[in-house]
Amino acid sequence: MGAPPVRIRRSCEQTREVPNSKTANINFPQIPRIPIALKLPIFIVWRRFSPVAISKFELMIPFSNLSPAIMNLSSAYLDTMRLEADPPADAVIARIAEAYGPHESRKIFDQLISDIGIPGSHLPAEVIDFFESHSLLPDWADPARIMKGQEVFANHGPMLMTLLYFKALPTTYCCHRGANVLFLTGRMTRSELDKRRFSRRIAETAQFVVDVMTPGNLLPGGKGIVSAMKVRLIHASVRNFIPAASWNTAEWGKPVNQEDLAGTLMSFSALMLEGLEQSKKSPGPENSENYMYAWRVVGHFLGIRPELSPKTAEEGQGLMSIIFSRQAGESEAGKVLTQSLLNFVEELIPGKLFDQAPALLLRYFCGLQIANVLGVSYKPGCMTRIFPSALGSIFGIVGELDRKKPEFDEIIRKVNLALLNGMVDFFNPDKKTAFQVSPELLKKWRSR
Repeated sequence: MGAPPVRIRRSCEQTREVPNSKTANINFPQIPRIPIALKLPIFIVWRRFSPVAISKFELMIPFSNLSPAIMNLSSAYLDTMRLEADPPADAVIARIAEAYGPHESRKIFDQLISDIGIPGSHLPAEVIDFFESHSLLPDWADPARIMKGQEVFANHGPMLMTLLYFKALPTTYCCHRGANVLFLTGRMTRSELDKRRFSRRIAETAQFVVDVMTPGNLLPGGKGIVSAMKVRLIHASVRNFIPAASWNTAEWGKPVNQEDLAGTLMSFSALMLEGLEQSKKSPGPENSENYMYAWRVVGHFLGIRPELSPKTAEEGQGLMSIIFSRQAGESEAGKVLTQSLLNFVEELIPGKLFDQAPALLLRYFCGLQIANVLGVSYKPGCMTRIFPSALGSIFGIVGELDRKKPEFDEIIRKVNLALLNGMVDFFNPDKKTAFQVSPELLKKWRSR
């Protein structure tokens, strides 16, 4: 049986750490010399607050304020969604497994993962037919509004990719039931846990976000639609190939079920918008709604049920809160995935200056409670205790003083740019290709 869930608030409210926490500690590298530009804000925060890290940022929506569409998603209904997957995609994979046998169908699955374009004639007709019949925009979709939502990504891409690593993905890892499928599929072809395989999967997730959010990629025939459809079939393949003996359906629900899919979609949309507010880079109400709208279209191509794909940013945050309150919990899977994520990010950023940044950024954006559940917990020392508040202060200074204090904005920009450059240089041996970003976006992001 899985570990009992740890009920915690999904927010950035920081609380006093418990020294004898049962969660695992991350072995932090030697703390580098503090840059001059950081010394003053860190000192101000330390004098203003106690050594306990406190962030006043709060975006939790009280359940009483949620719309009827979200409030009607009862716990009993979401329990049924844990047993609901994606019947159309599952039927395709089942037909392939029956026609070709487990060995050959597994080769087809591997081919689907390694292909970077539209599936070709080397794949079964069932796959081609599925793409052709499910890759049309829904009737309600407005291409102009989709483009506006994607422009938010174009304007905030480096920060959003940083939030993917330090907020969205860790939050999904904290959902202990859903985290098991990510953990187990890392060992689908090998008997031992392969951290490199997790690293490649993290890179593939980042590539997926870029693919679907690049302006124009969700128009008919666009790369984003192809990417989302492939992910949908990969999810169905995972459900088919996970050995029954390794999966506890009664405790965890079906692998990659509807509730977990909805939680992941909200982490890439509503949770990212929350992170932009934390970093004082909110795109504004109208652009936030457009960004949510674009992700709602992505949810359609991923096979997510309409009632689990909210229409507004507020509803998205509410749904994320409800799902998180049900699924948050400590697990070995969540800790291993988080450590693999931190290792991956550290490898992306060359040099020693930012060695400690990944764990500290995660603690800031996710909050200390979530960080502790994931094993990124307290380590004695002034820097690790006040850094989250210091970072919040820096973001506040950036937002309030803007061009008057460009050195603070420059620090954040360099972290984002270092991650971006690391991703662009990443080579995926499974796909035999490097990370792909359109030249226009790359030029725009590097010029900021």
